[in-house]
Amino acid sequence: MSEDIRIGALWDQKTAHWEESRVVLITFPCDEGVRRNGGRPGAAQAPNQILRTFRKWCPDPRHYESHRTILESTHLIDLVLGDHLESNQEILAKEVARALEKGKIPIIIGGGHETSYGHFLGYVEAQKPVSIINWDAHPDVRPLKDGLGHSGSPFRQAAEHVSRLLKHYSVMGLQAQSVALAHLEYLGQKGFDYVWANDVSHNFMENTINGQSSPTMISIDLDVIDQAFAPGVSAPNASGLSPEIMCRMAYLAGKNPNVSSFDLVEMNPTYDRDDQTARLAALILWNMTLGIAQRS
Repeated sequence: MSEDIRIGALWDQKTAHWEESRVVLITFPCDEGVRRNGGRPGAAQAPNQILRTFRKWCPDPRHYESHRTILESTHLIDLVLGDHLESNQEILAKEVARALEKGKIPIIIGGGHETSYGHFLGYVEAQKPVSIINWDAHPDVRPLKDGLGHSGSPFRQAAEHVSRLLKHYSVMGLQAQSVALAHLEYLGQKGFDYVWANDVSHNFMENTINGQSSPTMISIDLDVIDQAFAPGVSAPNASGLSPEIMCRMAYLAGKNPNVSSFDLVEMNPTYDRDDQTARLAALILWNMTLGIAQRS
């Protein structure tokens, strides 16, 4: 094997079987929820773009053996989806539940933020309680539209699910100009936490992630990041968080054994610039896997 080892070569030469994997990487190429929410479609193409970049990179040379081992033992599942959002979410839920039940770490690459409701339904399927931290410019607790979920409703759907398996919801990185008062009031009524973008410092982020002491699902909507660094998203953010904070967060969350799953959503290749957002999304994913490699 060449000394210049890339992740794609590791995957091609040592395809991890599901049974032996520690990380299960699941693609969810769906943006029907974005369409329902009146957003810019295109996020369904994101998983291929993100993984194309990710495959070109190397295991971290500073932690080579542990990172290579995690990457080699990552099992990739490319979901084949139809046009019906709710059916697609059930397909995702079954794969997430199967991973959780065996103590594996699912990482889901969307897709619109409707990905997260399918992700949560995996906990329902596995009958496991969970808290959610959503890194997002929006709280995504909008009401359903004509009785249907969408990319703006996943966490309201989780909060109101009959299972009552959502133990707590926190959203980090909100932009005041993008948040309706009614949605803040909903968060308050439910006892949920929210933090404005200008209050998210490195110390705050680190304390938040390191403080998770029970099963936690992390959702990363790439529109939480400033559009100077992430132009290719469904809803661009003129004053978002820095890539440094989000990459560090992904690493620390990966390292925390109480973080049980991740999703990465709302990258939109149609509006990307020179694959800038795809590379940033891939870097966030790379940091997640590096953190997981260092779990004690």
